Amino acid sequence: MTEVTTDEKRFLNYQGASFKRSLYYLIGACVTYSACVLIKFKPSIPPPGAVAGPPLPQIFLGMASFSFALFAILDVFFVLYQNFLRTKQFAFDPENFYIIRKDSTELIPLKNIFQIALATSAVSKNSVRGYSDYYRISYKNDGEEKDILITIYSRMEENFNDFRKFVKEKNPSVEIKNWSTSLYWIFRMFKKRKSRDTGDLFK
Repeated sequence: MTEVTTDEKRFLNYQGASFKRSLYYLIGACVTYSACVLIKFKPSIPPPGAVAGPPLPQIFLGMASFSFALFAILDVFFVLYQNFLRTKQFAFDPENFYIIRKDSTELIPLKNIFQIALATSAVSKNSVRGYSDYYRISYKNDGEEKDILITIYSRMEENFNDFRKFVKEKNPSVEIKNWSTSLYWIFRMFKKRKSRDTGDLFK
């Protein structure tokens, strides 16, 4: 098994996730909730026969407080997954692609990668940490054709662009697809491969 130090690798999966953003969301939830409860809003005057509801500014503050709290919870789960629950990390250098598991590291020479393809629709998925896309990386290893799905966040786009450039240098015939269709998952069900790794798709 080839050992590669962290300093020599550049990562494709999300790096640097911390609870700082979660804390900001939580502060936002506390501030807007306090304003919603403590500020004495001028009561709305309903039409004759109607029941008076809460003032519109109070409704907006309540919705903002709920949204901040929801984002804080989602962000905490994101950080926990990225830092403690991931089973794989994906890295590269100018020569190799690495699938790093807790107990082993699979090394794939970049020249063995024959396809890098967008596996989601043209509309990127938005999350608490920005936009992301699924990419399928197909390669040959130990006489088998394999592929793995990786989530590429906008934060890691520069690394991903360099990764594709390095692969193109090592294998000029590599197929790089930056488009996909909504029928991808149907085609994938019927496409035969000896080995397939869901990678980042199923957490």
